[in-house]
Amino acid sequence: MEATVQNSYQSKFLSVSYQFLSVIPPGKTKLIGLPPREVVFGIDYNNIQRAYPLTAIVDKEVFEDSFGGKVLVLKFDKTGEFLSAEEPASGTLIIVEKH
Repeated sequence: MEATVQNSYQSKFLSVSYQFLSVIPPGKTKLIGLPPREVVFGIDYNNIQRAYPLTAIVDKEVFEDSFGGKVLVLKFDKTGEFLSAEEPASGTLIIVEKH
């Protein structure tokens, strides 16, 4: 089931208003079935590891994912092909690795 969600986000680094379809985030814990050379972004946060294949996020600009009860706001920059993550509750920037 999909629903449109409107939200705004503000931190000391960024202020954004966005609208997105509420869908299951593309974060994966198993990378079975991906092409051998697929670009993947990885996050290790709150003792949980997730991988975000480029093909799964290329059409997403801003989305949220939950890591053990803590919500992260993830932003994909199509021009630079990088993913950034921030915990909105604290404004903490989270390390995202590109592989």
